[in-house]
This record gives sequence, C-alpha cells and structure tokens, in this order.
Amino acid sequence: MSGKDGPSRSKHSHDPSGDARWEPNFIRYWLMYFSSAVGITALLLGVGLFILKSQGLLPAPPLVATACIDEKLAFLRKQDLGEMTFIAVGSSATWRNLDMTPFQTDDTRAINAAPCYLYVHETAYFTKLLLDISPSVDTVLVVLAPRDFDACPASQAAFMNTWLAKQYIARRVPYWLPYLVNPRISYLITEAQTRTKSNLGLNPQSSMEMDAYGSSLMLGPAPWRPKPVIDAECFDVLRGLSVLLDEADIKFIVATIPVMPEWRDRFDRDGLIYKAWTEDIRQNLVGDAMFLDGSDMDWGNEAFADPVHLMPDYARRFSGMIAERVSNAGDD
Repeated sequence: MSGKDGPSRSKHSHDPSGDARWEPNFIRYWLMYFSSAVGITALLLGVGLFILKSQGLLPAPPLVATACIDEKLAFLRKQDLGEMTFIAVGSSATWRNLDMTPFQTDDTRAINAAPCYLYVHETAYFTKLLLDISPSVDTVLVVLAPRDFDACPASQAAFMNTWLAKQYIARRVPYWLPYLVNPRISYLITEAQTRTKSNLGLNPQSSMEMDAYGSSLMLGPAPWRPKPVIDAECFDVLRGLSVLLDEADIKFIVATIPVMPEWRDRFDRDGLIYKAWTEDIRQNLVGDAMFLDGSDMDWGNEAFADPVHLMPDYARRFSGMIAERVSNAGDD
C-alpha cells in the first residue's frame, strides 16, 4: 500500500545506502584483525628469537631450514664476496675436504662457499647465484663424490628463494628478515634443543664450526657408507655448468674424492663404477676445465672419516696437492 510519502517498504527490503556503510566497515574490520594478528605473531616471534639469542641457542636465519646450509649462508653474509677471486663450491665433499689456506696468494682471495647435502644440479644453481654477487671470481673449484650424483631433477635445483638468498648474502636486507619471511618455528625449536646437548660439536657430522675461509674438516670417523647411485642427468648439469663458466672466462677445476678401500670392497670391487663415473665427468668438461682424479691417491682406510670425507690431516694433504697442481698449471 502506498502512502503520501510513497510506497511502504518491508523491513527486508534492499537498502543500498546501508550496504555502502556496511562494506567499508567490514573491510576495515578484517584489515585491522589481520594487521593485529600479524603484529602479535611478529612480536611473539621477536621475543622468542631474542630469548634464544640471549642464551646462545639461536640458529642461523632459516632460508632453507637445514642447519649446515643456513650456517654457511650466514657465514657468506659476513664475507666481502665482491673481492673474492677463487670460490670452492659443492656439497660437504668440498666443505669438509678442502683447507683453503694453500690457495691463498698475493693475487688470490679464496673462500670455501660449499654448504652440505647438495647434488650436482643444486651445486650448479648455487654457483650461478654466488657468481651474480661475486663479480671478481676468476676460478671455481668443486670436489665431487659419487653421492653428489644420486639425483638431479632440474625442476628442484632452486632449493631456496633466490631473490631473498641474494639479498641476504649481499647484506641488502636485514639479518632478521628470513626469520619473518620464513618462520620455521618447529625447526628453530628443534635446532635450539640440539644446541643445548652437551655433545654438540663432538659428533663429526654435526659440527658447524668453520675456519676463517669457510672450511669445516671432519673431527673423526663416521659409520655412513652410501651405496653408489648415479643419475645420468647429473652429467648434463655438470656440462652446462662447465659451459657457463667457460663462456664467462672463469677457470673450472673439478677434483674427485679419493676412493675409500672399505667402500670399494663393498660396492665396487672391480673399480668399474668409479672408473665409469670419472670418465663421464671428464667427457662433460669443456674448454680449459681442469680435472683432478682422486683415485690417483692410493690411501688406506685410516685416511677416511667415511667414503665422502677425509680425516683432517689427509684433507690438508689433499688440498695441498690440488693447490700445487693448480699452481703448476698456471705456470705452464
């Protein structure tokens, strides 16, 4: 029914002016709620990090949430990578077997940039990342073990956020940013608990201590005896890295780990696996790349912590021999 003021409206009638008032309020409410939640989370995270740091239990920022990788990234952040001319890359076969002291000269600033657990495709990815922020590098060295060739799926090469890693290592973002961007709470708690154990640092696989050049030699023997698994795609990746370095006029040095007799007797008694593996490596290096065959070093089991890692005295001998070969090649 109509009245003098026009048609009457049901209480359920649509009122666009009411919607206009309601929608901004609704959006404003959720923005405030979201902002408050983020603020409270950041505050709690900050308090937790402060407590862990005050107790000496704070792990390195979790770009990967793998301690030996994150610790190496934190180490690299402290270095002047722009002045480095020689970098060692790879897995723990490089990190734990190379003493960089023999590589330091008046004209060479060398650093062991290798973390741990990387396969060849991940080493190639990380090498490219480092070269983007290390413009003076003219030599790249990698120590390879068969374990580095277990698997090389190209789609999984980037094992961390590339942009954040570059900015973090180059000190273009605050040290604490990865804690906020990648808040791995359970990982941080687990690592903090690990750091409270009295045997931390005595386990040769757990020690994260690095020298001034980024190396972390083994402290003692370990029972690990990995079965050889070789993915042919890894050789393609290695070739791609060799081509990249050759085109950039960067010297590429590839050394293989010596063969542990116990491992050879268990998995490669006739030596054919190791021989085929090293030959495939040779065939996929291009240009002036240098190959150093670790099987030339006929050492006993006492030289090895495990099939991938040498005991400290032998790691130093191994490093000295590589440095001498590199120096002699440069003199020719």
